[in-house]
Amino acid sequence: MKRLFLLAATILLTLSFGYSQKDTSCAGIYYYNASSYGVMSRDSANYYRVVEKNNSFNDYYASDNTLRASGTVTYVDPSDDGNTIFDGSFIAYYPSGRVWIKQFFKEGQNDGEFTEYYENGLMKQHEFYKNGVLNGVKTTFDEKGETCTQWEYKDGVLVNDYYTKSGNGYSVDYDTTSNAPKWRDVTTSDLKVVVDKNGKAWKTYAINGLYVSIDLKYRKFYGRYYVLELFIQNNSQESAFFNFSQSTINTNRGDEKFFTEKEFYRRVRNRQGWANFGIQAAGVATAITLEVALNSNVHYSHNPHHRHHWERDLVYDMSSFLIHQSAIVGSILVSGFYADQREKILNTDIGYLRNYSIEPKSSITGYAYAKYSPNAKSVLVNLFINGKVYQFPMDVSHLEVVD
Repeated sequence: MKRLFLLAATILLTLSFGYSQKDTSCAGIYYYNASSYGVMSRDSANYYRVVEKNNSFNDYYASDNTLRASGTVTYVDPSDDGNTIFDGSFIAYYPSGRVWIKQFFKEGQNDGEFTEYYENGLMKQHEFYKNGVLNGVKTTFDEKGETCTQWEYKDGVLVNDYYTKSGNGYSVDYDTTSNAPKWRDVTTSDLKVVVDKNGKAWKTYAINGLYVSIDLKYRKFYGRYYVLELFIQNNSQESAFFNFSQSTINTNRGDEKFFTEKEFYRRVRNRQGWANFGIQAAGVATAITLEVALNSNVHYSHNPHHRHHWERDLVYDMSSFLIHQSAIVGSILVSGFYADQREKILNTDIGYLRNYSIEPKSSITGYAYAKYSPNAKSVLVNLFINGKVYQFPMDVSHLEVVD
């Protein structure tokens, strides 16, 4: 009797074990429509799933039997694929056969790396998960692979109150609530010295989606002056406002503003004694040239019948002053380290600097004058862009001289 009981118990355990093993297998063929709801046959299906006895599976597009996805399941819901539990690695494909998604599951939850691709093969999205929630940096890319947006998460919660857009040499932070740009504070630790292909060194910031480069020279021209040469390239998707009126140069005399164009013209005109006409012809021509730069009502004509004032001939002869100055700043783009990008952006030579709004994917070049300090060995140039100050410490003990 005892032996009979043990035999019966053994048979029951064997049957129970066999039933349990069979119960955990999801083997079979399942059909789903485009909304992932179960349908009765392949004729009405968008895709179908073939699950093997070991629970590995392949999904196929019903229209042409091309591979749609592959992985492993622990449970399949025939009526709603949204309830299916995946486990381990998973890969999905576009109808073209290109990879669409690569990810990992742990008992039905996202766990580990997740990557989505555009059909052109470029990455669309990259994330990290832990126990079903985002944990790490989430990155999305545009379809051309030129720009990306990044958020940082920890245990499913955003770490910062901003996200970052980057690409083509720029990086700009945006408020997560208002989506307005959050311009970073600029420190001199961000300042670099970049040497262009002609061997010329430029003090340069690459921050807040901008390239900001300057050079400082010396010029003796009815007075002695520092000559600021400036290049700003806006690679971001936001307008950048350059506040020239707020910009300064700090010498041993303290903070001083750069001359505005009219102030510089007036200073030169006064030094020439323009009001009393006690000047040389060359001085007259230079002053008139500056007048032309400020007021467009004087134009030179080769037709002698159109020359109503003798000054116009002098303007024509001496106009090389402004042409030369414009050529100096223009060379920043043409021969500088930005030359490889100049075809991608719209550059504007604004001449003498002024307040200016720099549109996305555009740049400006320009120059300005400041009073020279003969005893200064170094100066600090302060430029204001989007409310942030870009500081440039400059050694002025051996400045290049502009003729």
